[in-house]
Amino acid sequence: MVASRGTKTDGDVGRPIDVLDTPCLTVDLDLTERNVARMADVAAAHNVDLRPHVKTHKTPALAHLQLAAGAVGITVAKLGEAEVFADAGCDDVLVAYQIVGRGKIARLLRLSEVATVRSCVDGLEAAAALSDMSRASGATFQVLLDVDTGLKRTGCSPADAIRLGSRSDDLPGVSVVGVFSYAGYRPADPDAAVRRAWALQEAETAADVARHLHLR
Repeated sequence: MVASRGTKTDGDVGRPIDVLDTPCLTVDLDLTERNVARMADVAAAHNVDLRPHVKTHKTPALAHLQLAAGAVGITVAKLGEAEVFADAGCDDVLVAYQIVGRGKIARLLRLSEVATVRSCVDGLEAAAALSDMSRASGATFQVLLDVDTGLKRTGCSPADAIRLGSRSDDLPGVSVVGVFSYAGYRPADPDAAVRRAWALQEAETAADVARHLHLR
């Protein structure tokens, strides 16, 4: 797979790298397909759903490879990415941040009319704004509760999560359907035991909040 700025590149696919004009993007498709299959196999072996974050490649064609291999949907970093990937046929999208502002909420709700779209909330003010606009449109929008498990960048604290989740779920037009967490660079330690401890702590914290909110 080859892409080059400002030019049509279908004829470049499969050509030797040393004859390609620069700048260009090259992808080792065999390696990519092996990586996609490997991750899908790991998820299947542990009986978990896989929802890859596509901000790492920003390429609908690669997202479709992941979906074809068994991913249940995709995760995006912002609303614009959600719109691009939904337009490309990715019809189950999680926006991994809360959406604020009437203009962006309106876009989010319009997008939810043509695809399964969810976003996150980590504060009651954002949940209330989403509730107001969802209720006005006659829809109920599904959200995940963003819980801070150690990165201290986004998300409510675990101590506040249960109260926030219950209050958000009581708002008309909003339904809390899950818990979301991202520990970011925190687990990136060369020691496998440290990484494992971080992963367990993150998973157990999120699962505990979900249990208290009676989520499955």
